[in-house]
Amino acid sequence: MKIYKANIKINDCLKVFAFRNKYSLRANDLVRKIFDRIKNDRMGEFGEEDIWVEIRRQKIPHSTFENFYVDANTKNDKIYLVIFLDHGFSEKDYQKLNFVLYEIIRHELEHVGKFSMGKKPDGKYVQLYYDLRNNNDIHDHVRMISQYILSDTEIDSYAKSIMYVAKKQNKSVLEIVDQVIKRAFFGNDSKIMVEVMQNKEMKNIVEYTKNKLKEKIKEYFPTFKETWR
Repeated sequence: MKIYKANIKINDCLKVFAFRNKYSLRANDLVRKIFDRIKNDRMGEFGEEDIWVEIRRQKIPHSTFENFYVDANTKNDKIYLVIFLDHGFSEKDYQKLNFVLYEIIRHELEHVGKFSMGKKPDGKYVQLYYDLRNNNDIHDHVRMISQYILSDTEIDSYAKSIMYVAKKQNKSVLEIVDQVIKRAFFGNDSKIMVEVMQNKEMKNIVEYTKNKLKEKIKEYFPTFKETWR
């Protein structure tokens, strides 16, 4: 049996565990509030001290994998979440939306936790974020998405949140990694996915990003195995 040594004090471990548990509880609570509004057809905005949410009914392209789309970002220690529901969205989509919302909110809470401790993103990361929002060239977009995910600010939050999401969904870590990659690179759009994965250069960038993300997860969880559940 391998013993992994770490230069971490017990108190620091307890603090980290407390934060992680707090994030999970907060994510569950917010997902519950969102679904309460959806089930009662209460579209529009609502918010709390550090989270702002908007739920909209909007036509979503048929090429997307789901009848919904979720956009999120964290700015000045506050999470901004916009949920687009297609007119065909129904109860059969509830479970998938539940999983996606939990993963996204859990990820953004990791950011809030880091930012609140003074670990702000650097200027290069911020510029990359805005460039992504304003770029329409698919080749450039794929390259920038990879840089964005692998930045210190993002990859840390992805690696930590993916493990907790896999546990909640009772899925393998690789399934959650694929879920994240599909949303980040393709926007859950099958047409974009086909176009990207048929191009050798872009496919290599996606696979490289995926492998680096798995490596980062193994740094935090040394006993992680690709088939682990």
